[in-house]
Amino acid sequence: MPNAVEITLIILLIAFNALFAMAEFAIISSKSTRLKKLIEEGNSGAEAALKLSEDSTKFLSTIQIGITLIGILTGAIGGLAASGPLARHLEQFPQIAPYSSGIAVLISVAIITYFMLIFGELIPKKIALNNTEKIAAGVARPMQFFALIATPFTFIISASTDIILRIFGLDREKNKAITEEEIIDLIEEGTDNGAIEK
Repeated sequence: MPNAVEITLIILLIAFNALFAMAEFAIISSKSTRLKKLIEEGNSGAEAALKLSEDSTKFLSTIQIGITLIGILTGAIGGLAASGPLARHLEQFPQIAPYSSGIAVLISVAIITYFMLIFGELIPKKIALNNTEKIAAGVARPMQFFALIATPFTFIISASTDIILRIFGLDREKNKAITEEEIIDLIEEGTDNGAIEK
């Protein structure tokens, strides 16, 4: 069985993956009008979230780098930690003994993938959908810090993405049409500020 250090590392990696998944969903799904309202209320995290959402290519590149690194580390640590002991256990069965190492790796990867999908992807994204803007404001600062560290890599990825989008005739920052929900938010904001009479 994996030792306590390896289990702790895997749990931490799943937690970091959850943070990236939550940040991606919350910041990309957040409404700029609501973030601006939080900024007016003095929420500095909302300002950071707005900046990240305005440069979505760089932000998504940062997220992808983080999730990819976490996936590689989780697979390496989890696979090596669990497959060895499991392979020795499977060797006790003569029918599968020659394939014990391969089967052990597959089982280990399947178990880790299950926990990663549930706790590192699906649950964080569901949480992000429940309170999008506040969660975006809460996770924006850590994402900015990681984006700073990953700047050389995100620059290369962002530049490559822009070139490919131009080849296909697509704009990097495509303006979104104002939705009915955003119009309601603007009316409510105008009413609160006295610009629109009730």
